[in-house]
Amino acid sequence: MSVVQHNQSRITYTYAADFGVDAETVEYDLDRDGDFDFTRVLDRSARSVGRDTGWDLLDGLVSENSALYGYDTNTGRLATVAGASAGTFAYSYAPQSDLLESVTRQNPGGNLLATVRTYEPTRDTLASVSNRLLVPDGQNGFDTTVLSSYDYSAVNGGVNSIGQRKGVRTTYNPNGTTTSKDISWVYDSLGQLTSADGPATEADRTYSYDSIGNRILSSADQDTTEYEADYAPGANSLNQYDTVQTPDDTWFLDHDDDGNLTYGPVPGYPTTDPGPSEPVRGWFVWDAENRLIDATADQYLYTAGTTRRYDPMGRLIWEVGGGTAAPGMRR
Repeated sequence: MSVVQHNQSRITYTYAADFGVDAETVEYDLDRDGDFDFTRVLDRSARSVGRDTGWDLLDGLVSENSALYGYDTNTGRLATVAGASAGTFAYSYAPQSDLLESVTRQNPGGNLLATVRTYEPTRDTLASVSNRLLVPDGQNGFDTTVLSSYDYSAVNGGVNSIGQRKGVRTTYNPNGTTTSKDISWVYDSLGQLTSADGPATEADRTYSYDSIGNRILSSADQDTTEYEADYAPGANSLNQYDTVQTPDDTWFLDHDDDGNLTYGPVPGYPTTDPGPSEPVRGWFVWDAENRLIDATADQYLYTAGTTRRYDPMGRLIWEVGGGTAAPGMRR
């Protein structure tokens, strides 16, 4: 009937006549002082043949989010998902297969956004993905514009002898002008990626590995990053990297006893430094279930942190980032 997480949260369940969960009320103690600070109700729609048909996330009487599921009457497969603000997504499948072929979304203006997949003829492997805009032509049809596509069969014959992709052709058409580029991938005898070759040097990558498959070197546009791990008995029994060497700096990594990263670089983290971009230092704290609960990133005098909390089901339910609290269930 309920799950209580000591000094943190409580979930209370109500059930329908078919013994399925009808609603769950989640209460959360953000500061862990013994009093619940916010409540949400996940109200589930009536089931059809034992399957969920939707849910409504409520803050009191106010709906924060909702979804309705529709199923194919012949196959029972998921056919539609409709959201309160996201519109309706429709799913179709490849003939004689359970492989997803397309997802379409209806825009308020009547246009359709579609993601279309194709597969190799002899195996269940993705061959291409294209994102398309379908605009009504006024004659019960649509004019199609391909906004972007990724073709894995157009470069170097598609795959190598053991089925690894040898390249991809990406095509973009955001403003009516089509741009394409090919990227080729090369592997070693163990099937490890050793290089990626693009149309310009900034897209090129090379990689090398040690005898047990750890990446020890990577380079991008002539910048080289080296990875080092100490494999001596007892030094790092989980075979994790101890050091990352970049062109500008050396980073030392720390992990907890479960192997979670507790200190290391955070590539791509936003920085206020006006100079060249470089990795930011990060400190990370994990709970007993190996879930990230606190993260702090520092760049010179700029420090930003994120704190997270989870309910007993493992769902992210509260997050504070940059001093701004954002309570609410994340799905």
